[in-house]
Amino acid sequence: MFLGMLSFSMGVRPRNIVGGELCQARLQNLVDYEQNGMWEEEGSLLLTSSRSNAFCSQCSPPVCHCPLTKVAVAFWGRLDNRGDLIQSLALDKVQASRMADSQLVLLGWQKWQANLPEHLLGDFALAVIDSPKRLAFLARDPLGAIPLYYHATSRYFVFATSLALLHTLKIPPLVVNTDWVALCLVETAKDNSATAYANVYKVPPGHLLLVNGPDSVKPQPWFAWKDNPPPARQRDTRWVAAYREILEESIRCRLNSLYPLATTNSGGLDSATITAFAARLLDDSANRLHTFGLAMYQQEPALILATSMHYQLRNNYVVASHPEYDDSLVDRYIKIAGYPPLTVSSTFYFSPFLQECQLRGVRTLLCGFGGDNAVTNPGHLLTLELLDTGNFRALWEILPGNLLTRSLRLLRRIRDGAKQPKFNHNFLAVWNRRWPHQLVRQEVVPNLNLETLYYDRARYDAPYRRINDYILKNRISASVTARLEESTLM
Repeated sequence: MFLGMLSFSMGVRPRNIVGGELCQARLQNLVDYEQNGMWEEEGSLLLTSSRSNAFCSQCSPPVCHCPLTKVAVAFWGRLDNRGDLIQSLALDKVQASRMADSQLVLLGWQKWQANLPEHLLGDFALAVIDSPKRLAFLARDPLGAIPLYYHATSRYFVFATSLALLHTLKIPPLVVNTDWVALCLVETAKDNSATAYANVYKVPPGHLLLVNGPDSVKPQPWFAWKDNPPPARQRDTRWVAAYREILEESIRCRLNSLYPLATTNSGGLDSATITAFAARLLDDSANRLHTFGLAMYQQEPALILATSMHYQLRNNYVVASHPEYDDSLVDRYIKIAGYPPLTVSSTFYFSPFLQECQLRGVRTLLCGFGGDNAVTNPGHLLTLELLDTGNFRALWEILPGNLLTRSLRLLRRIRDGAKQPKFNHNFLAVWNRRWPHQLVRQEVVPNLNLETLYYDRARYDAPYRRINDYILKNRISASVTARLEESTLM
């Protein structure tokens, strides 16, 4: 975790607002951190707390800074392209292998400045303070795995990786953002920058913030998802192999830990795949890898344990009932993440697993739950893609039925244009039943257009005719980012 401040006025001392040692004690009080640091220059202050996981994180200084340039870096996350960075920065490989990620980020800032995030691959939130230039720089990874909040006035700029830290500062009271609260109550909040407070914002995923004065506090995108797939006319094993290679690497890089590791496993395709890859890639996985499953139905324990039995994993934990509501868990969440919670559903769901991780010394928990948001979605929109691009041969081949039935179905689709309904009828039925029980007062509903926003979610995949449009515009959303942020904090 980290917290920092940059003053715009010579008369503002960061220590008076941040509290210095008091705030550092607050950081230490959140979690049993192993290393705490404080860096202070005129008009600038940076506090960090960290726990080691991989070998390189054990080398991390309390606060990474350059005494000559008076530039300091706070980095929370993981770099997956250290080799590329070391080569680009022309560093000695042996010497650089002992450097922490934050040290590579500092050297990267000195070379690339605001273009730094484009050279980083991994899950991260970072901050750079250049005290002589009175400049602060913030950035987050494309999916937003780690939260990064900020609050700005005409006199100073403060930032932190948790709302709980901002509550400790000597700043004007945070003003409740009632619109955000109303949107959350009907589960329609889609803004990756808004928070529960009108004067606190988040750096959106894949964005940076370059601040050198009160008029410059405006996030800018540094990353954009690519939507340039080649036309698919038939199954191509090369793409399957390429996907498998990327999937394997994305799991391998997260296994870089000096401690036991764990996976959640629902018995489904996404989580079982991650468990299988981890078991195959880890040395001594039978002892080092722990698996956690939540079984709600009679058949699920066998499905959950099937992968573990295949790879002879010994440390398996299956919870046979849904965790009960626990006030102490909510209190702990608020202590770490701040109030109000982003989305506590995952917290309750994973609470038994988090406690087991703490008991077993696990510092990395891999989770495949929700993978169907973007990876293993049904893909039925492919039929519309093929129809719209005139690829009738490929469409005919994937339609069900015998030769005659497929031909008739193809002709009917060509004739009708495969008209899409305005709503997904399965979702709409549920949404209709739930709307009378929503929690927002009726007089607020028209002011924020809440009913329309609420029913927009019942459209689900209905408005889309391309798989990528559906994933990029619907599934990779603020709710996914919120779940990632919550999981990281907990």
